[in-house]
Amino acid sequence: MDDPANLGALVDLLPEALLVVNARGVVRRANGAAARLLGRPAQALAGSALAERVDGGAEQLADLLVQFGRSRSFAPASLVLRDGTGEAVPVRCEGALLRPASADREALLVLRCIPRAAAGDRFRVLNERIEQLSREIRRRRLAEADLHQSREWYRVTLHSIGDAVIVTDAEGRVSFMNPVAEALTGWPLADCTGRHLDEIFVIINDSSRAPVESPVAQVLRRGVVVGLANHTLLVRRNGEELPIDDSGAPIRAGDGTLLGVVLVFRDLSERYGLERELLRQTQRLEEADRRKDEFLSMLAHELRNPLAPLRSGVHLLATRSAEATVVQRIAGAMTRQVDHVVRLVDDLLDVARLTRGAIRVERTPILLREVVEQAADMARPTMAARGLRFSVTPPPESARVDGDHTRLVQALDNLLANAAKFTPPGGSVDLGAAVVGAEAVITVIDTGQGVAPALLPRVFELFVQGEHALDKANSGLGIGLSIAQAIVRLHEGEIEASSRGPGQGSEFVLRLPLVAA
Repeated sequence: MDDPANLGALVDLLPEALLVVNARGVVRRANGAAARLLGRPAQALAGSALAERVDGGAEQLADLLVQFGRSRSFAPASLVLRDGTGEAVPVRCEGALLRPASADREALLVLRCIPRAAAGDRFRVLNERIEQLSREIRRRRLAEADLHQSREWYRVTLHSIGDAVIVTDAEGRVSFMNPVAEALTGWPLADCTGRHLDEIFVIINDSSRAPVESPVAQVLRRGVVVGLANHTLLVRRNGEELPIDDSGAPIRAGDGTLLGVVLVFRDLSERYGLERELLRQTQRLEEADRRKDEFLSMLAHELRNPLAPLRSGVHLLATRSAEATVVQRIAGAMTRQVDHVVRLVDDLLDVARLTRGAIRVERTPILLREVVEQAADMARPTMAARGLRFSVTPPPESARVDGDHTRLVQALDNLLANAAKFTPPGGSVDLGAAVVGAEAVITVIDTGQGVAPALLPRVFELFVQGEHALDKANSGLGIGLSIAQAIVRLHEGEIEASSRGPGQGSEFVLRLPLVAA
């Protein structure tokens, strides 16, 4: 700006009175407004001493030049000039020093001279503008504070809610994700800002596996709130899949212009797990209800069967004409049927105790051989009546277990009764006992109808029966094995079943801890 031509052009363009003087107060240039103010042509003012036009002479001007020369900024001062007629013109004077770019040029001072009346008007206008500017600054600061508070509120809210939130612009590019969205998608905000949502939020149908259009794409196309149906899987960055539900809503400016979309989605894994568990519980209850009906039917069958011979026997005994041998035979039959009913009732009572956890055992060191032999003696009549080969391999005489003799006999008797019930005539049932390490191992092996693979894991559950549970020859309540398992576990033992399938027989293995000799 130290080029005189450029400086002169700038000075001439300004509407206010401007004088360019050097450090001695010699006018180098004056614009038209200055010429009119001083009543002399601009050309005549150039080269003249400004002190000639200052009321007070060179001394007052010199002080002013020194004051202005100390700073490059405009410092206001009062001055009285004389126009061409000699009349005093009070002005408000401001100056700025223009230092040259090179040492061979002189420093110049730009003086802006504003008549007092105009200066007052300008000052008032300036004050009004300053006040307006102050009000605008205060308004903007309040607005910025409100905006900051609002942003902070939304930031804290979006970071603390349990749902995942992603915000996109009108082109579908990601501009914000809360921590839940980062966790569910596997994408940190820093990696996905500016990326298109379709790179981050990939969803498929959980049954067809086909890609599903995101709610954001639908909102951008239709401009309305969109919620997708369930059965949608989110494919995370690492390839894992999560069941979700999601919805999108448009973000609009005050004039309705679509600015972007907010996407909200949540992980349904826990809910789906609860639904699956509820379904399993429902199926278990339905199965239990079905078993209950079967049990009641079997119970009625089991209780009705003994009644026919009992009624016939009572009728024959009432005639008083039966021979002694007939009476004896009838009494034996009636005794067996009564024993059968008593056993049913005892088993039902044990089931009631089992469901209440009320079965108790009185454990003392006992000989295992005595338990095996007593159970075998109880089973022999049944085996013989069914035409089965029955063999017994007793354990060593010294083998002892800490147990309740009566309850262990009951458990073995139930296993043998089950084997006899499901083994056809001509088959065999083998009862064996041995010592293996620190355990007594008892096996019941039969050549009967076996256990279907689907039934094997549930064979010890209450009221579970094989395919022919309702056949007259194979009747039963389906509770014997459950009672046996409960008794064995009360003795800190285990019992397991195995079978190669239908028609291949079955094997039950009972393990009990031995007592040190």
